[in-house]
Amino acid sequence: MITKNFLNMKNKILLTILLLLSITAYSQKKDSIAFEKLKFRVEKLEGFQSNIKDALNNKFEEQRKKNQDDYNLLKRFGITALGLTFFSIIGLWWRGSKYIDKQLKNKFDNIINQKEGSILDIINNQDEEKRILKNKKILVLTSENGDDSFLRKFFKQVDFSIGNVKYIKENSFDKSYLKDIDLVFANNEKGDLDIELIKEYFSNSSSKTVLFYFNSTQRHYRQDNVSNRLSFANTKTQIYGNLINLLKYQKVL
Repeated sequence: MITKNFLNMKNKILLTILLLLSITAYSQKKDSIAFEKLKFRVEKLEGFQSNIKDALNNKFEEQRKKNQDDYNLLKRFGITALGLTFFSIIGLWWRGSKYIDKQLKNKFDNIINQKEGSILDIINNQDEEKRILKNKKILVLTSENGDDSFLRKFFKQVDFSIGNVKYIKENSFDKSYLKDIDLVFANNEKGDLDIELIKEYFSNSSSKTVLFYFNSTQRHYRQDNVSNRLSFANTKTQIYGNLINLLKYQKVL
């Protein structure tokens, strides 16, 4: 009885051990399968990640190349456009210059045709002024204690020939000074030149000699017998214009 029970128990133990071994083996197999599946998934994920990386790199390289091509195209286009713009500007400038030159020439020709007489008069007047400045001989009469420094500077700066302008400071008349004189200039700016002395020089001058009286103190001068060849200036700014006109007028005396 004992032996039979013992055998039954032994069988149960063996069955239990076998069951446990089976369970353990199954569990190990199951774990092995699960591990293999996990390993496969990891490898697949790594492969997928690598593929994604390669794809992204390829896409980036393609985009970079496209950008570079676009940049090169824009650069070539920019250079071409700049060149075209430059030549366009040059062309417009050249055509504009030709047009302006033509218009100015036409306008100038019209002015020449319309104002030919006036232009010739201006040219002739300029030539006449040059002849006056170069050739006319002038006697500048100042009081003995007077100041003629301004007139010395004036005649020099307006280009009268220096050797043709004679300066004297006298309180008495000397007819020798009037020899070969085209103009007698009475420098009475401050009113210190004797009026009778002026009359002597004016009256004894040639009928072809013109006379000029300069005074800034409102000290007027009148001498009827020479009035047709006498001119005046009350300020320094009047001297040149009145003097030149007087010397131009001289040719009708």
